[in-house]
Amino acid sequence: MSEQDTNKILALVNDSFKNLAEHAFQDDVNSPYLKQIKTNLSEIEQICKDASSAEAVTISSQRTRNPIEDKTNLLKIVYAMSRFDYPMIQSITKTQCSQTEAFNYLAKITGTKATTLKNMRDRFDPYVTQTRSKRKGWHQVDLLPEYQAIKDSYDTKDESTITQEIAEILEQLKKKS
Repeated sequence: MSEQDTNKILALVNDSFKNLAEHAFQDDVNSPYLKQIKTNLSEIEQICKDASSAEAVTISSQRTRNPIEDKTNLLKIVYAMSRFDYPMIQSITKTQCSQTEAFNYLAKITGTKATTLKNMRDRFDPYVTQTRSKRKGWHQVDLLPEYQAIKDSYDTKDESTITQEIAEILEQLKKKS
């Protein structure tokens, strides 16, 4: 997609957000349809931004390094998202957010794409006892040893303990950025 096309799409998304806001689209509106429209627009906006930044990178297969130095911490975050879902992020940030907004927040702080985080969570899903969902995840693949180590460590911990640990990891990452 050309940069001009991406900019046109982003302008349309921004105009749509403005029009929704002018027509009583508030965070406290309970309409699932309006909330879904907002979520869809946010995802379109993120796709365009990802596409723009991807085009700026050379075509070689270079991977960008995650600012999160310890992959173990990233695995702890996605384990917690698998087990407790996005309300855990709501409790850490003290805000109401959708699943998409929670993953976008985590992406920004960890420097890892939201889709990568979701894929990592999907690896845990079939092996973790989920408290707020019944996602099947990648049930056709085995759990990798590094994932298994996090699962073994975290399966015995309660939600408040894990939430506190994830909050501390996220706070450390915010200080680094």
